[in-house]
Amino acid sequence: MDGVIKISVFAVAGVLIALLLKSEKPAYGFLFGVALGLLVLASCFSRLQQVVTRLSHLQAYLGEGKEAFTILLKVLGITYVCDFSAGICRDAGYGFLATQLEILGKLTVTFSGISILVAVIDQISALW
Repeated sequence: MDGVIKISVFAVAGVLIALLLKSEKPAYGFLFGVALGLLVLASCFSRLQQVVTRLSHLQAYLGEGKEAFTILLKVLGITYVCDFSAGICRDAGYGFLATQLEILGKLTVTFSGISILVAVIDQISALW
C-alpha cells in the first residue's frame, strides 16, 4: 500500500511538471510525460514478478489446464501493453492511432480466447 501511494504522488507531481513544460515547449512536455509513464511502468515490474511467481505456483496445480492458463496470462499482457500504448498515443494527440491499438488488442484477445473456448467445448463433449 505504501508503495502505491508513493508512486501515485510521484506520478501526480510529474504530471504537474509535464504540464508546466508543455506550456513552454510542448515537445518536452510530451517527452517528459512518456518518460514518467515508463518510470511508473518500470516500478510495477517488481510487483509483476511477485504476481508471476504466485501464478506459476498456481499453474503447477492445473495439470491439463496449463495451456489455457498460459494463454490467459498472454491475454492479460496484451491488454496492458495495448492500453499503455494507446494512452501514450492519445496523450500525444493521435486518438485515431490509439483507437487502432485498442482494436488490435481486442482482436488479439478474441482470437486467443477462441482456443480456450474450443478446449472447454472439447472437455464438455468428452463428458457426454
